[in-house]
Parts: sequence; C-alpha cells; structure tokens
Amino acid sequence: MRLPIVFGVAAAALLAATPAAGQNFSGYYRLQSMYLESEDRCLEGNRPGPGQAVGGAAFMDRCQNVSGQLWKLTREANGYYRLTTMFVEPEGLCFESNKPGHNMSMGGAAFMDRCQNVSGQLWRLTREANGYYRLTSMFVEPEDRCLESNRPGGNAAMGGAAFMDRCQNVSGQLWRLVPASGGGRTSASPPASPPVRQGSPSFDCRRAGNAAEHAICGSAFVASLDVRLDAVYASLLARLHGRARSQLEREQRSWLQGRNACGAALGCLTAAYQDRISELER
Repeated sequence: MRLPIVFGVAAAALLAATPAAGQNFSGYYRLQSMYLESEDRCLEGNRPGPGQAVGGAAFMDRCQNVSGQLWKLTREANGYYRLTTMFVEPEGLCFESNKPGHNMSMGGAAFMDRCQNVSGQLWRLTREANGYYRLTSMFVEPEDRCLESNRPGGNAAMGGAAFMDRCQNVSGQLWRLVPASGGGRTSASPPASPPVRQGSPSFDCRRAGNAAEHAICGSAFVASLDVRLDAVYASLLARLHGRARSQLEREQRSWLQGRNACGAALGCLTAAYQDRISELER
C-alpha cells in the first residue's frame, strides 16, 4: 500500500520541483521515505547474491548503526549524482536503477552493481515540499519513473525491495536525506570502527549454535523476520489448548529443523521465515 500525499496550496506550488543539481552532499546520509519514516526504516544497500536478503536488492530495513545504511552522494556531470554505501564502497559498487519486469536483473528491483559508466547509476534528485526529494535516474527518466520505497515482506511488490515505479503523488517516492550522526562522515575520515552488520533476533546471539542462527544474527532483515515470527507464534500459541497447542508446537519444531537446514543461505532463510509467518497469520 502506498499512501497518497496531500499538501497545502503553498507546498503544492513547490511540487513544480527544482533539481538539486550542483548541491554538494558531503559525508554520509541515511535515506528515509515519507511512507516508512514513521516506522523508522532506512534504505539499505546490499551485496548482490542469491544468499542475500531480498536477493541482494536494496530494501527498507530498521534504521540502525550499520554501514549499509550510510549513503554517499558524489556529483557527476549535468546535475546527476552517483550513490554508494559505506558497506560496499570498498568493493566499487554503486546504486543502480532498473526497469520492473521478470526478465530484468533482480526482477526489476534497484540494486548495487559494479560502478561503471551506465545511465542507471546516474541519479537526479529533485527537491519537493517539506524537505523531501524525488529520485530518478538517467536510465528511466524518459519513462517518468521514480525510486519507490517498499515495506519488506512476502506479499509486497518485488518481495519488499526498492524499485522504480511510475512517478506519482505517493509518499513512498518522497525521500528525506538525514545526515549521519556527527553531520555525516566523509570518506577521508571514516569512523574509527565501521559499523558492523548485526541483527537482533528473538534469541541470544551469544548462544547461536548452528550456521543458520549465526547467519540470522548477521542479517538485520532476517533477524527482524525472526522477531516477527516469534511474536506471531507466541500470540497464536497463547490462544490454543490441548491437542491443538501440542500440534502447533510439533509443527514449529519441524519448521525449525527445516530452517536450520538452510545453513547460512540468507535467501533460503528469508523465504522460510516469510512462508512460516504467512502460514501462521492465515
């Protein structure tokens, strides 16, 4: 679901939108959308790969002190910017737009790819009302497509990944650039200890006993699914008694065995959690 935006007359006049061309964005920023900022979610860059959350596409995760949520904007020619994150900057990866479609990389989701001279990595930021920006790329600009945030989950478009949708008056396409703590850190002076990608699941990571549990502790997205499943399961269990309760406990133990069989494969773990949550919420 994407919420339509209603601005006052003065703010509406600003929606004629002025490019941010020429503006210097020094240091690192977190990217939040109007749609999900009330849930304290930030855009997170991801290392592409089948074992990564959301298949390696960029997604909206809980805002936290991780390097994948610290974005650097570098000015390019003609008013465009190149975006990367502290997490994948050493690997030479840049944020790339995509056209939605089954035949496209990541199914059309936006993702981090090798930095190169392609139009999908050149982003234009357009100022909107109330301090927000709209983001598009040279690649899809002629088609009037804008970057849209998404709530992670199995029923969400693109599995919850950020993607390029038709530019329209929805809150998921309005982005706020929030300077990282300390006003943003430049690449010349990174933090003494770069933030580590670390999740907070329902169990104590100090007691993680297998590859699956260690992988969950290392992925905030999968950890958030673990917390959600734990809450859904506990709520359902509290309403059951006798044989029904015992049956649910047996099913959960069986599911845990299947989850553990995923090992450290985040894609497998993500699918397992999303399927189990959907099953219990029905």
